[in-house]
Amino acid sequence: MKNNSDISFKIICSLKELIAAYNVRFTVFCEEQHIPYYIETDDNELNRIHMLGMQGSEPIAAGRMCVINGWLKFERIAVRKVWRSRGIGSKLVNYMINTGKDMGIFKYKLHAQASNIEFYKRLGFKTKGKIFIEAGIKHILMMREDDTSECLENKR
Repeated sequence: MKNNSDISFKIICSLKELIAAYNVRFTVFCEEQHIPYYIETDDNELNRIHMLGMQGSEPIAAGRMCVINGWLKFERIAVRKVWRSRGIGSKLVNYMINTGKDMGIFKYKLHAQASNIEFYKRLGFKTKGKIFIEAGIKHILMMREDDTSECLENKR
């Protein structure tokens, strides 16, 4: 069984890394959840900051994000099945949050699959509004706002 040692996260900066992230996303969303490939990728791919989680040389997690009206929106967060329930998703989301803080952004939002609401609540997100359907799956808007003064205080 693989362990959690040697796990790292990074902002994607090469085509090779982007392809690795797509492999994670396509495995999770297209193969497992039966979302068509044409829905999983969209016209925003080139306008997003992509993240990749690796265990050694193996891609295990991926996500992307963008800034919209002062909010950092997380999208396409995925962890390969064999790596779930080991805290990898939490580490990826926290890496994305910390990347946002480094950018000076302290407000985060995402469309969570309904089955993942409790996961995101544990990470400080709160549900907003009602359940809606996206890519044939129930989702809900979730948001988190961090206290900027506390974050700035920690940088001193």
